[in-house]
This record gives sequence, C-alpha cells and structure tokens, in this order.
Amino acid sequence: MIKEKIHKGLITESIRDLRNIASEYPYEGFTERLNSVEQDFAMMREYMLHGMKDPHREELFHGIQRTLLDIEYDLSVRKNILDTPLLQPYKRTLINRDLSVEALRVQLLNAADEQSHYEALTRAFFALIASYHWKKNDVKDWVEFLTSPHVRETDSATLVSALTLSVLENHSAVKTQCLAEVYVRSTSELVRQRAFVGCILAEGRYNSGNPHRKKMSEVALMACSPDFTQAVKEIHVQMLSCANAVNDSKKVRESIMPNIIKNQPFIITPEGIKERPTGKGADGKDAAYDPNADEREERGMEEMELSVQKMVSMQQKGADVFFEGFSQMKRYPFFYKAVNWFLPFYKEHPDIQSSIGSVKNSQFIDRVTGRGPFCESDKYSFVIAMGDVIKRVPENIRKMMEDGEVGPIGMFPDSEAGPSPSFLRLQYLQDLYRFYSLSSMSRGLYNPFSELDRCNAWLCSLDHISDPDKKEMCLFLLKRTPEAAGRQVITTILNRFEDKESYDYLFSYAEYAMFTKHYNAAIERYNKCMTLKPDNIPTLRSLARAYYITGDYDKAASAFDALHTLQPQSLSHQLNYAMAMTKAGKGEDVVNLLYKLEYENPDNVTVNNTLGWTLMYVHKPEQALTTLQKAISDKAGQTSRVLNLAYAYLINNNIAEGAKLLHSIPKETRLDSITEDAELLSMYGIGPAEIAILASEE
Repeated sequence: MIKEKIHKGLITESIRDLRNIASEYPYEGFTERLNSVEQDFAMMREYMLHGMKDPHREELFHGIQRTLLDIEYDLSVRKNILDTPLLQPYKRTLINRDLSVEALRVQLLNAADEQSHYEALTRAFFALIASYHWKKNDVKDWVEFLTSPHVRETDSATLVSALTLSVLENHSAVKTQCLAEVYVRSTSELVRQRAFVGCILAEGRYNSGNPHRKKMSEVALMACSPDFTQAVKEIHVQMLSCANAVNDSKKVRESIMPNIIKNQPFIITPEGIKERPTGKGADGKDAAYDPNADEREERGMEEMELSVQKMVSMQQKGADVFFEGFSQMKRYPFFYKAVNWFLPFYKEHPDIQSSIGSVKNSQFIDRVTGRGPFCESDKYSFVIAMGDVIKRVPENIRKMMEDGEVGPIGMFPDSEAGPSPSFLRLQYLQDLYRFYSLSSMSRGLYNPFSELDRCNAWLCSLDHISDPDKKEMCLFLLKRTPEAAGRQVITTILNRFEDKESYDYLFSYAEYAMFTKHYNAAIERYNKCMTLKPDNIPTLRSLARAYYITGDYDKAASAFDALHTLQPQSLSHQLNYAMAMTKAGKGEDVVNLLYKLEYENPDNVTVNNTLGWTLMYVHKPEQALTTLQKAISDKAGQTSRVLNLAYAYLINNNIAEGAKLLHSIPKETRLDSITEDAELLSMYGIGPAEIAILASEE
C-alpha cells in the first residue's frame, strides 16, 4: 500500500509508485505537484548529506508526507471515476465541468423546473462522490451549503449520502469532519441522522484498516450527542438486522404470509383485486357447504391477526420484513440511476410522474409515504407499483384505502409526532443495504455491511463509552453466538474495561467464559459478582446454569431455590430446581412438588415433561409413560418431549415404539441426546450395545 510507504517515510518509493499509477489514470496538474515534492525531498536530502542543520527539517518532511497523501487520495478518486460502474456514466461530466460548491449551489438554487433541479442535484451528487482532497475551506463551504435553510431538505440529505459514499471509498478526515459538523449544525433531523450514520461508518472503516490510526478522531466526536453511546450501539444492531433481511424474509414467507393470504378478505384475479364473496374459498371458487363456516371464518381471522401481530413484532424488533417484497421492485427503470437510491421520497420527482399520475392526489399515498414503515427507496417502489395496481382495485376497496381502513403493517398512528432519530437511522441503513445488495452499480465499492462481525463502529468508540455500556456490547454479541471474528471483538472489549474488578467486567468475563466452555473460570467470576451484588438475579441464574452444566447439582439446586425465593411467581425456577434435585439423586423429594405444579398448570407441557422425566429417574416407569402420553398429542411438541416419551416406551419394554420415536428426531440431535442421557438409560439395563443399535440408522 502506498499510504503505508508514505507513513513509513519511504518517499522515493512512494513517488515512483504514484507515477506508475498516474500513467494509467492521469489528471491535470499531477506531474507538476509530484515534481515539486520530488525536488523538495532531493534538496532536503542534499542539505543533510552535506552536514547542514535545518531546524525546520522535521516540519518540511511532514509537509512532504501530507502532500503525497493528498496526491495518493486524488489518484484513488481518479481511478474510481474511470473504473467503477457507479461513476463511469458520468466520468466526462466529472472530469470536464466546474464542480465547485459555488457552481453546484447556483445550479440547484436557480433551476427553472423540477427536471433541471433534479439534473443539478444529480451532478452535485456525483461531484461529491468523486471529489478530490479537501482543504479546511472546502469543509466550511460544504457545511454552509448542506445546512443552509435555502437548500431543500431532500437535497441536503441526498448529498450527505454522496459524501458518505465518498469517505467510505477514500477516507478523508476533513470530509468526515464535514459530516460531523453537518450533524451538529443542521436543523433537519433527517439530514442530521444521515450525517451521524455516515460519520460512524467512515470512522469504523478507517479505524479497522489504518494501522496508524490510534483512536476515534476528535473531529468525528463533534457528532456526539447525549445519547451517542446508545446510538452507536443501535446503529450496529440495526445493521445486523438489515444484513439478516434474507432470513427474516424467509421466515415471513414460510411462517407468516400463508396464513395472511389464506384468510385475507380479498382475492387476486386476472381482472384485478376483488373482495372475496361469502362462501368462496381462498382460490375464489365456490366452497363446499360447511355447517361450521362461521366458526371457521372467525378462527381464520384470528389466525390472520396472530400472523400480522407476529410480523409487527418482528418489525418492532428491527427486522426488515419488507425487503423481499420490495427487492423485486428495484428492477424498475427508476433505480437505474444511482442518485434515486438515496433521494428521500417526494411526489414531484420527475422520474415517477408518468407512474404517479393516477394516485398523485391520493390521501392513501400521502399517509403511507408520510407515516408508513418503509425506507425511502421502498416508498418509490410502492408508489410506482400502486400507480398501476390502483387502476384495477374495486371502488369499495379504494374507498377503504382512502378512508384509512387499509394500510401497510407498521403504520405510525396519526397521533405520533413523527419518526424518531432511531427510526430515521434504521430507514437510512435499509436504503444503504438495498443499494449495496441489489444494485449492480455498487459493484467494486466497499460494502459497510460486509464486515459486521468485526464491529468496527463499536470498536472505534470504545475509549468514549462506560464499562456498563461495554458490558451491554459483550452480552449482545454473545446472544448472536459469534464466530471467530466476533470472539476477537469480545476479547478486545474485555481488555478495554477500565475497572477489571467491577461487576460489569466480572459478569461480562463470566458470560464469555461460559460461551467458550471455560466453566470453572465462569463460576469463579459469578461468585465474585455475587459478593458485589448479592441476590442479583441475572448472576444467580447464570451461576445456577454453570453449576448444572459442570455436574455440581447440589449447588445448582441451591441456586435455583434461591431464585425461586427471589421470584416466587417464576415457574421455570421451580422446574429447574426439580431437575437439579433429580440429577443430584433426590428426585423423590420433588415428585410431589411436580405433581402439584401439574395440577396447577394442566396445559403446561414443560411441567408435564419435567414430571415424566423425574418419574423415570425415581424408578416409576409406568407412571412416567402415562404422564408423558398426555402431552405428546400436542403437535407443537419439542424434541425433549419426544425424547422423553421414547425413553418411557423403551424402559417399559416397548422397544419398537421407542425406536420409532427416536428416529423421528434429526440424526445429530438424536445421537447427542442419547449419549447425554446414557446414565438414565443404564438404570434400566440399556447399555452401550443397545444405545448403539438405537442410535444407528434404520
């Protein structure tokens, strides 16, 4: 890397490498700038070799390094202009036109109509992406431009996105400073949050890739707000949610949408969308007479409502539930222009006028685009699609839409003031994710979603956040069961705690030790946590789990009993206590407790399962089988219930039925479970030979 050579002081080699690159990607003034640097370095070298002292030598040398870094930056930008699909269509404009901030401002403010305004915005968008190295005056000019009350909010937000793309491709501390100052000075929350996201993404990438970068720049910290730490954590969580869009979409498609489609009151026909007539099936055909039709319809509506609630719940937790549906709509010609992926929705956009004509004055469209849960690019997709669909919607359904009776899942109530900063950041990240994952113009660009397990956005802010916040970071990563990169991040965070004797550090360390299966180390830290915070429920719960895993069942039972004392309403603490007592050889002491719990919770299959399992351990096989057979008819059966019933059949000498149930379980799960439960099976004479037969393929 040329940058590394410049930082190391290899000036002659750096100049040679820059000349080689410039031969492929020449630009005006390059030769003169490089010749000047070369002459200055040669003169400095000659003075030194002749024994002459120069008190300004160090200052001059750093000046040479800065100039070479500026030249390297400009050459990288030049290469982008000529090579990347994003900029190639505009390379002639970018190379030959006046793209100064003043020229672009005049073009935007003096545009005669929407079309000319959009063209001026497009030029400014690409001019910012492909801008060369900035000086401090450039920052001042662009900050004034992007925060000016005379510039449209949509223009400023779009250009902030262009600046973000620029710093992600070719990092510049002064351009990052511009993003930070826009965040501080803008009066638009939309613009501010885009600038904040851009600043964090840029810092995250720069800190991960530059060995000479020691900490987050003071410039970027200008973007700090009272909730800076929370916002940085949230941004990374939201990025993870965006990157999980394919899995979330699969869950919606396979588990949720079938019930919604099956029970919706509309049907789609070749003639358009119609209200489903009474007595019609999901396909619109006459349904057979059903004396229980009303009951079935009511149950169907309940199923649909439950499915909708699941989808809303996923959305509230940050899932991108609309990604799959709208991804197909990104093939519209509208998205052949890169700027349209980042331009906040406005109905006057010249590229949608031919599509929006029939719905331009629709209150439904205004409500969805103003209060709907869609990111900006999805709003354009929605409006373009509706411009065609609305023509085939029956009048009564159209009226329901206009009256507010129909709308997308997740609409904000009219009573709410507007999108929160958190939601604005999520919307923007979803737009970025759609661009990088769906647009061919993103090829060759750095994708900020490609290195999420490195948690760059978090790591670059570690010096500025508290130990409790570091604990929350660790716990979040552990919930995601991180791979090697994620483990390295957790180790880094643990090493950066200020107080290694604090509860926050000890608990984080213990949880990580549990994850890496260093159980004794975890138990030691949990016990230290208990001395700092006696009766702390999260610590006691984790300690009980650690004791159980290591086979110290007496201590596990004691810990679960203490949890029950602290939270007597919790059924799980009593069940865990019973299991630990059973494994400790004291199952007879808890059988009556479990019978009591089953009586009080007759429909709770977990209680039933625990009772049946305990009865097997206390040598009551017939009662165990009778108990477990009660709940197995529930089709939502968990693997543990199927296993326990299989064991109950086996120990009652119904080998065929037991083997049949065992082989209904996936092979890996079956093998692991039988091995784990070998102690229970051996109590009934089922040893290694029998286990080998049961575990084998049929």
